[in-house]
Formats: sequence, C-alpha cells, structure tokens
Amino acid sequence: MLNQDLPPLPCQILFLLGLMRSGTTFFRNLLSANPQIEVLGSELNRFWTGTGEAPCGLVPTCPALDAAAATPVIRERVRREFGRFHHRRNYPGRQMHRLYRKIRYGNESILKHGHPFYLLNKSTHLVNKVAYLRAIFPEARFIVLIRDIHGQVASMKKHLARITGQGYRAAYPGGGACWSFTMTDVRPRMPDFETLPTAWIDMNLQLIESLQDLGCDEVCWLDYQTLCRNPLGTVAELDSFLGFTLTRDLDCKPVNASSHDPLTAWQQDLTAGEQKIIARVIAQRTKEYDRIIRQIEPQP
Repeated sequence: MLNQDLPPLPCQILFLLGLMRSGTTFFRNLLSANPQIEVLGSELNRFWTGTGEAPCGLVPTCPALDAAAATPVIRERVRREFGRFHHRRNYPGRQMHRLYRKIRYGNESILKHGHPFYLLNKSTHLVNKVAYLRAIFPEARFIVLIRDIHGQVASMKKHLARITGQGYRAAYPGGGACWSFTMTDVRPRMPDFETLPTAWIDMNLQLIESLQDLGCDEVCWLDYQTLCRNPLGTVAELDSFLGFTLTRDLDCKPVNASSHDPLTAWQQDLTAGEQKIIARVIAQRTKEYDRIIRQIEPQP
C-alpha cells in the first residue's frame, strides 16, 4: 500500500531487471515501441548514483541497499524527479531522442500518451537494490528476465574482455554487491572465470528472494530463451500484466546478435575447461541453482 507521506505520481512505475547480458536491452527496445511506455534513458546509473544516493555502474562499489537506505528525503526527491520525467515526456528534446532510438533500434514510438501510462527504468545495477526501490515506489511493478547460466556467462565473458581492453577494472566482490566498473591507469586483468557463474547464482537468487512476497500482478518473471524463440508471444504475455495491448509490429532481432544462434553460441564461446567450471559451481550449489530454474519454468 502506498505510504500516505509519499507524493503521488501521475503515472505508473515499471522496473525491468535482470543480470547484465540477459536480454534486458532487447526487451526494453520491444517495450519502448508502445506509446504508453516511456523508457527513462538507458540505465539511469548517474541518476541513481547522484539523486538516489545508490551507487550504480561506473562506481568503485555497487552495494546492496535495503529499505532503510531510502530515507524520507531520498524518497521525496526521487519521486519528484520521476514526476518531472513524466511531465517532460513529450518535450521536443525527448521526441528527438526517441527518433534517434527509432533509427538505431527500429522499435520506438515518438509521441507518448495513453492510460495506463508507465515510466520504465531498465537496469542491471538495481538487481541488489529491490528493497530500496520498493520503499521509494511501493506501487511499482517489476519485470525480471533470467537467462540460462551458460549463455549469460559466455556473453559476460566477452563483455568483460571488451571493457577491460578499454581500461576498465571490473569487480564482483560478492556479499550482495553487484558488478562495478572503474577506469584505471594500470592495465586491468579479467576477473577469475569462476566468478561469473558464482555471480549468476548469487544475484539471480538475490532477485528472487527480494521479490518473493509479490503476486503475479506485481512481478512478471520471463525466460530469455523463450523470449528469443518467441518475442511476440512473450510480449503478448504482458498485455494483462500491464493492462493494455502491447504493439505487435516489432523488429524482433536481439541486440548484439551475432551470426550464431544466441541460444547456442555459448557452445563455441566457452572452452571445455570453462564449461567444467560452470558444472562444478552448479554441483556445489544445486539447491540454489534449481530454485532459480524453477522460477522461470512454465506453470501447470
């Protein structure tokens, strides 16, 4: 229930969460084709780090935050800014930005209007801050994407190789913290490979536990594999969840898709030794792994 001391908003709030390299950008682009959904930037990492005092993205550490971190001042400040996002949704600058996105990604509506109306924040750095988000937006809804461990780890491996080559140090300290990235003058090293499947289990489990008390009208769990095989069907599943019919005329090519099938590319991208490491991590944490898999299994 919405706290009486929180300023009301003229729209609804929707968070699209998932680990890095789990298809959240692809799905965000599909949702942004709808005039009743306004995508707020790319990740809003600077906004959350500054305005929300919740370090995200290019920061020394990306710690987990609980409800206590959402002080009354922060709650009022963040909600006020979200209200401003809604007010400015059809300003010329915003329409020009969406035109650029339409040219780049193919899926985007230029004019935003309708009811219900959602402000969508897609972020991979808020997966460990759900309690904090819910304290600020108790009325928010959540969409969560989970990708299979082999596909996500293989994609993350390539992503980390790319950004460390650009001079960024990637760190995953565990203990509830998310991946963080900092520029360094010293040539950074790739994280130990076992860190990648460990992080997959840690953060997906953290997401599940932080949302486990919400009903199906408040959180929607999606499987990356199903999304890739049937994007339009996955979009259609959200009609009743969001309360309106989503656009079906979509460019359904996944972002950063290579010539390989995104569901099987990991077989070429992971060495035999790396696949054994993943199998060992799963074997050591079978109960946790199985709980994550059950979260996205079709319900009878």
